[in-house]
Amino acid sequence: MSENAEHKGHNIHINNERRDEARQNDTRLASQKHHFDIADEIIYLNCATMGPLPVSAQRAGEQGLARKVHPWTLTSEDFFADTDRLRPKLGRLIHSDAQNIAFIPSVSYGLAIAAQNLQVRPGQSILLMADQFPSNVYIWNKLAKDKQASLKFIDKPASGKTYTEAFLDAIGPETAIVACGHIHWTDGTLLDLVDIGQKCRQFGASLVLDLTQSCGAMSFDVREVKPDFMACGAYK
Repeated sequence: MSENAEHKGHNIHINNERRDEARQNDTRLASQKHHFDIADEIIYLNCATMGPLPVSAQRAGEQGLARKVHPWTLTSEDFFADTDRLRPKLGRLIHSDAQNIAFIPSVSYGLAIAAQNLQVRPGQSILLMADQFPSNVYIWNKLAKDKQASLKFIDKPASGKTYTEAFLDAIGPETAIVACGHIHWTDGTLLDLVDIGQKCRQFGASLVLDLTQSCGAMSFDVREVKPDFMACGAYK
């Protein structure tokens, strides 16, 4: 074998190694279009406003409606069968026991439950993300007024700091509650909830999370974050 042939074979071996490494590091999601009733010529991008239902969700909805056609066939067990089946699966999604999962009408309902069960003293503060989704704002605005506390909206730093660091700097002895998400709903800015949770516990502040924008798409471990309350919209 000539020197050029040996060199060429060496290049092929290296290129194959690099190709294999690139495949292993490729985190792109494969096409999921087959899960939806979308024609080949349609490319739908406006999922932030109204995402199309997967075919499986459509079928589940149709099956649920079909039960109501003959309601006399339903038994008392039928009212709880689906939630009992889903509760362990949802628990695994956030690394929690099934007994910790409750079904509620909406995220704002769950946050209202949190607000009714957390202590806030006059003069304390409730920290929120600036431009936070309204369902995670209104209840805290009411609670602050009722308890003579204050709302503090944490802005994203222009430069030099992460959003997490801005929150950590704001948490102190007078912080009663930190109510936020894992990411900001407008641009996906990420918060380190483990660090924020630790800082909350250091000062006796409660951590309330709305994970509607991230749960299921991002890894979350309730055992590490240790929030006091967590709510998530199932439609996401």
